[in-house]
Amino acid sequence: MSSADPAPAEPRPNNEQPAAVVSPSVESTLPPPPDTPIPLPPMPPAPPAEVKPSIIQRWPEFFGIVDALFIASLLITGFLIASFAARNSDYLQHLATGRLIAEGTYSFGQDPFAATERTWVNHSWLIDWLTFQTYQFSEPLVVGIKAFLVMALMAVLLLQRQRGEPIWIWTIALFVGLLAIAPRANLQPVVVSYFLLGVLMTVLLREKSTGPVWRLPAIVAGICAVWANCDSWFILGPIVVALVCLGAFIQNVTDPGSVSDTRKKSLLLAVPVSIAACMLSPFHVQVWQLPPEVFDSTLISELRTDPLYRNLFLTPFDGNPSFITTYAEGNPINAIAYFLLLGVSLVAFAVHYARLRWSGLLVWSALAVLSIVHARAIPFFVIVAAPLTAATIVRISREQIGPMTQERIGTLLGLFGRTVVFLLAFVIPALTWPGLLNSYANSPALARRVDWRLTIEPGAERIAQQIRTWRTSGQLPPEIRGVAATPEVSQTCNWIIPTEPTVFDHRYNVGSEQLEDFMALRNALRKLSRSEVSANVRRELLTAMDRLDADYLIIDRFDVGNAAPWPGILLDNSLKLWFLEGRYAIFGRTDRIATKNPTLAKQLKALEYDPVQVAFDPRFEPVSAPRSIEVGAPYTFWDRFIRSPNLRPRAANEAEALGNMYQIAIRKYEAQVNNSMPARWLLLGPASVPLRYSPLPSREMFALSVLQLRAIRQALSESADDPRMFFTLAESYQNLQVPPEFRDPQYVTALRRALNRIPPPKESTRRQGEIGFLASIELSRMHQGQGRLDLAVEMLRQAENYLRYAPPVDATPEGLSKQLKQLEETQWIDPQTRRPAKPEDIVQKRSDDYINFTERQKLPLIARAQAARQIGLVGEAVKIYRESIAAGQFEAETGAEYPLAAADYIGLLLAVGDVERAIETLNMVMPPDDPTALDKLPPQLRAVFERHQFQANWMVGNYPVAAKLFALMDPDSETVPPIAKQLPPMLLGMTGMAGISQFLGDQQILLFQEQLRFEANRALVRGTIALEEGDNPTALVEFRKALNPRGVRTDLPVAVILEQYIAMLEQAAK
Repeated sequence: MSSADPAPAEPRPNNEQPAAVVSPSVESTLPPPPDTPIPLPPMPPAPPAEVKPSIIQRWPEFFGIVDALFIASLLITGFLIASFAARNSDYLQHLATGRLIAEGTYSFGQDPFAATERTWVNHSWLIDWLTFQTYQFSEPLVVGIKAFLVMALMAVLLLQRQRGEPIWIWTIALFVGLLAIAPRANLQPVVVSYFLLGVLMTVLLREKSTGPVWRLPAIVAGICAVWANCDSWFILGPIVVALVCLGAFIQNVTDPGSVSDTRKKSLLLAVPVSIAACMLSPFHVQVWQLPPEVFDSTLISELRTDPLYRNLFLTPFDGNPSFITTYAEGNPINAIAYFLLLGVSLVAFAVHYARLRWSGLLVWSALAVLSIVHARAIPFFVIVAAPLTAATIVRISREQIGPMTQERIGTLLGLFGRTVVFLLAFVIPALTWPGLLNSYANSPALARRVDWRLTIEPGAERIAQQIRTWRTSGQLPPEIRGVAATPEVSQTCNWIIPTEPTVFDHRYNVGSEQLEDFMALRNALRKLSRSEVSANVRRELLTAMDRLDADYLIIDRFDVGNAAPWPGILLDNSLKLWFLEGRYAIFGRTDRIATKNPTLAKQLKALEYDPVQVAFDPRFEPVSAPRSIEVGAPYTFWDRFIRSPNLRPRAANEAEALGNMYQIAIRKYEAQVNNSMPARWLLLGPASVPLRYSPLPSREMFALSVLQLRAIRQALSESADDPRMFFTLAESYQNLQVPPEFRDPQYVTALRRALNRIPPPKESTRRQGEIGFLASIELSRMHQGQGRLDLAVEMLRQAENYLRYAPPVDATPEGLSKQLKQLEETQWIDPQTRRPAKPEDIVQKRSDDYINFTERQKLPLIARAQAARQIGLVGEAVKIYRESIAAGQFEAETGAEYPLAAADYIGLLLAVGDVERAIETLNMVMPPDDPTALDKLPPQLRAVFERHQFQANWMVGNYPVAAKLFALMDPDSETVPPIAKQLPPMLLGMTGMAGISQFLGDQQILLFQEQLRFEANRALVRGTIALEEGDNPTALVEFRKALNPRGVRTDLPVAVILEQYIAMLEQAAK
């Protein structure tokens, strides 16, 4: 300060009055002031300044109640969204490890599930032990505790909120974060990491600087010590502490004095303490291993191209497959929640950059980068980002809204925000019940609806149980080792057979030395799933098995590609099928075992899968009767709140696998035909080889077709809503070796039932459209062959529409255009003119003739329907009956001919495969609750309705009822043939035409032969029903009767096929 500047005035006491201003002349005349000041009375206190209440103080009282509701809704949603059935198979491995620890047989640092000694740093050993202890007490409690941890995480994050901050803003931020976390809330130790990271961040951000220096490091040390024994992501603990410490020092530099010395000392001490605490583990310094799925470049490069592991390395900006649809297995809500939180937090930080706290910003930045690089780290980012975003938005709202504006709209904003959250408070928890806010929301059967079960994949469980049976019985010696190409089976074996070694599973920090060989094995399987494979690919598979020292191979037909690798495997004689169960199969390495131990190879030959023995074993368990035969009502949005649709039955997967095996058998059969023709020509001459030489199908083909049919029937008995299963049923009947008059109606019915369960072309998915196209084109062919021309045209154009609006997934534009053109230009031979014509023109001409005829004749309903059927307009005949029934006029229009018209209508429905509507009409004429309904029908029609009932039950796979109904049809002919009643009693016990013919004339012999043929056909029907059902003893008895009724060999066209069935049934019965 310069000398010219006036000196600053001394401050006065609060009650001191300012001195009076006195002129110099007056001042000289005044007496000198006294030595002591004259006391003055105290000034009255100033009135307190008017303090305007803050927005919080002016909010309505009910806001507090609503805020409490928000918190409760958030916590309930957190619990429910994580309460879903555990389907991830790795929890079985954690249970198996916990069991070993509880039994005292676990050795820390050693892998108990490996064939050879190898190191395993099991960071989650404590969680494994606790999970097993909880599992022993209560299985649902295991999932319940996991859900409680997610709920507790939300509560802990809410503790970061400062007093007075609007709860609705925090609630919205945490709701969004919860949606982003949900897909990763599996029953895994990482859920504990989520919770502990939330606790650590809350402690670091909320810890006051007034306490002792050691308090914060002590709390951090406890958290890190527990974390290091729970999950491999514990490494985030020391990193977060270090970033918060660094942020505090940067903050103090940019804003001096903003961080107290006590706070800096506590944070500085917490960093080394957190590092040291992490080594309070049985593994000590070995505990320091980075999560390999994020930081191991070798692992990432090997696994990233594999379909099974691809999602493990997903990033938020992956375009193929799209992260939006892949992160939560088809549910875009969860991925959108992550992007929303990332974007809003970026915008909020940009607006509030001048007042950001460096500690939170550094942690947010580090985890944001980690989540962008690796989608599995998204929950960690959310745990940090959601509270920081909410707090930043609150500060922005306070600073950007001025006092006057705040006074006017503050309450309005609070009311609006709470209204929105109030609605969400009821809607969001409700949507968690059917799993609409979590993974697989688009697949109701797999949706993560509220459920606390621990599930095991049935096929993997049966595979593990079968291996255990072989091991305990000595059929599979210990020196025979195998490899599972899918981790699901390995981890299931860890739980069911702890002594069965595994090669590679979801523990990515072990087995790296075998990773290359394991991936070579999977790559070879993936190549084998293609339509055409070479011998070199099969050699790649065998080489990989040799390097893994594997004598048998377990594969999942769905985890290596869209198609099964079995065709390529079965074409190689080095691998033999040992066991088949649903999606899974075990293949034995015959050549390798024979080289090691020829005696053992002969012993293991007993394990080979023999389809003939399996199919015709008299102990085969018969197919269950169907639970429902009707087309299920559409599964609506509201149905999801009530029930969960059934998962695809295990038997359906097995049926498809048997279909693959049948195709391989056909290829072998064709090779046999091609190889046998030259030899036959050389031995017997050219005349011995007909133009279409076709040897009898192999026994393997007989057995596989029967097994496929039984498997798909069993699947349909559990669930009859999947069109793909009905299409597989149609394929199985196409393969079945039975008379065409039995096979074709079943084939048409299966295709019709498949179409009944597929939406119209414009509403179908591409996979539904593919089935719709194939079923429609086959039905068109069948209808045309049977003279049902209008239905053939209808199915032809329906196939065209499915191809146009829902083309197959793998269809190319060129191939699609070519197929559509072929369908559009299709021509048939007109039966009347014998010339090619468009199908529509043929049908239209007949339709015009039919309309003219019926209008002239004024025919009644039944006559009109029969007239339409006679000229190939079967669809029109069905339509006539159906419209009359729908209008409620059917009985009135038919009058006395009502039973005859109903019988005709039911027969038409069965002929076109509409068995559901046929059964519905049967129940209309003969109510199930009226046991006398059949007796009320005219005598001449009772047999017709009995046959319709029998045929309908056979078509839907209700074999016990069908067999019973068939036995009731014409019972007299089942005991004594009419012609035999005229024979002397002594001849009734004789068999063989040679013995009986000497007592009969020529006319009687012809009648008796006709009677025997009738008996043979009835026995053939009974035997075929028993064969399809799986009642092998009955099938054997009836087939013998069909082939030799009363000791006389019949001339049935299927006699050769019957001989094959009898031989296989007799062989399996020995």
